[in-house]
Amino acid sequence: MQEYFAAFHILRDAVPLFSGTDMPRALKKRLWKEFNRYQSDSGWYEILAIASGILPMKPEGESIQRDYIDRLWRTDRLLGAMCQANAESADDNRVAEYADQIRHRIEFLAIDLPKIYPWLLLSSSLFAVWGIPDRTLELAFSSIPSRLSLPSYDLPYVIFGVAAVLH
Repeated sequence: MQEYFAAFHILRDAVPLFSGTDMPRALKKRLWKEFNRYQSDSGWYEILAIASGILPMKPEGESIQRDYIDRLWRTDRLLGAMCQANAESADDNRVAEYADQIRHRIEFLAIDLPKIYPWLLLSSSLFAVWGIPDRTLELAFSSIPSRLSLPSYDLPYVIFGVAAVLH
């Protein structure tokens, strides 16, 4: 029961923000700051989702739910999904757009990134071996006590060999 009262409290300030009501700039800034505080705290997610289900209509008859849910979706996709589930009228196009965004992110993280990750490692290793000047490597490794003394022209081969063994 108290979640509904908290949701109505949030809506008291949020409705003017999302309905395009004219208000003084300082008031608008304060209301956005307060709303951002709610949306950045995961403890308020359930209440923000409840609020999305009880949002009123704009005077023109257009729902402000879409703007409200889109803003929360950009903050956190789980929060946006919770709000969309509580919305009075689920917009099928909006749900499909959200699903596409999630699908693209999964494709990048699960399919595309693993394809390029080995090449990134290889290119960074090759750069470390051949891109860094010999003098810099000598200075870096000169502070390490070593019983093995190598001529300076063998140092990149040693580093590449160690990198090859580690990979």
